[in-house]
Amino acid sequence: MEEQQEIEWIGGVSAGQDVTIRLVRMGLATEETLAAVKLHSNVLSTYSKYFNTCLSERWRNLERSPESSKLNFVLETQADVEFYFDCFARMHSPHKRVVFDVKYGLELLKVASQIEFHELIESTSLYLSSTFWSEEDAIRIKEYSSSPDFPHKHATELVDRLGLDTFDKSGDQILQNLIEDFINQIVRTALHSDVTSSHQVYDRQELSARHFVEQLLQGLGPTTPYEFARMVVNLVTNQAKDMVVSFGKECEDILSVEQQCYRGNFENKLVAICWMLKASLPEAKLGKELVSCFAHLDAIPNALGQPFLNYNRMRRVQDCVEELAEVVFLMYKEVVAGHLVLRTPERVALLANWHPLILKKESAPGPVRPRSTKLVVTSQLFSTLPLKVQMEFIRSRKNFSDFIGDYKSFISTLSESWASQSIGS
Repeated sequence: MEEQQEIEWIGGVSAGQDVTIRLVRMGLATEETLAAVKLHSNVLSTYSKYFNTCLSERWRNLERSPESSKLNFVLETQADVEFYFDCFARMHSPHKRVVFDVKYGLELLKVASQIEFHELIESTSLYLSSTFWSEEDAIRIKEYSSSPDFPHKHATELVDRLGLDTFDKSGDQILQNLIEDFINQIVRTALHSDVTSSHQVYDRQELSARHFVEQLLQGLGPTTPYEFARMVVNLVTNQAKDMVVSFGKECEDILSVEQQCYRGNFENKLVAICWMLKASLPEAKLGKELVSCFAHLDAIPNALGQPFLNYNRMRRVQDCVEELAEVVFLMYKEVVAGHLVLRTPERVALLANWHPLILKKESAPGPVRPRSTKLVVTSQLFSTLPLKVQMEFIRSRKNFSDFIGDYKSFISTLSESWASQSIGS
């Protein structure tokens, strides 16, 4: 049968090779030989710790069989046979450093690790660690690094790049601090609250930072380590809340003077707030905390409704206001859909403080028009409030048409509540 097998002669055909290694398919009940490798025992024992053990007198004596003197071995394959041929051939050419690509290098590393070819493990891991990875490459390498076969001890360069180093507690804390500082810096840049360079350069950095934060938040999921996810959410939440509160105080200052004036980079801050609110909504904890803070800042919509003498700047601010109104309306829809879970005081504040801003066009005088989508969603949000709160809300504003979508249903609710209270008394 051996004549029908593919045979790879390492070191030249019929050059005195005294070891035969049969490569068999892994995991089969019956051995299926894929190929055979012929090579010299002295070379094999020099470069492979695994086969050095197999070739030792002590190991062979344990078998106590005449077959052991024939130096035949069986090796289950974990990769295609071409990588085994290449791996064994490199024992005769230890300075060979050619690796075709990352995928090839990873397969070669698996074989070298299997037979404990330490020199090849080190050189291949060095190649992999110093080469650009595509997204597919990164996935394959990380999957292999999590397997028990990954050679942590000898693939040191690759271990470093993957961040798999075994630190003591102080070293581990240093790494965590570096990660936290990096994310903090990125969030500050995204929120335009840490200006350190020229305007043009900073705009480019700001856009990159915002894209990074968006990807960071979108990547949080069931497979994300809990501690990392918590750290990210806390950092972003704290930075965003600080900025929103600071902007609210700035709006209070604007309202406190007789002639209102938008100061500094007012429009840029509005744009940053719009972006942050929109980016936070898909992440439950971040969205809830940020919107809960934002909803109560009534100075912001009040300041945005003030007239301004500089017409050109007023137009820029108005563009930002329209964008913010759309973001607030998105909050309304998220609450109604059950994606954004807010307590009653926050839902009331969202309606009380922001309703005039997002429905500005709807309240313009003119003939009665069909209810718009914004009014429908507003009435749906209003319906989530307890009836007593609804009554107090309407009484304080002397307006009910924007909040009650179905008069007939609402009247029925009033009568049922009255009846239940009468029975209770």
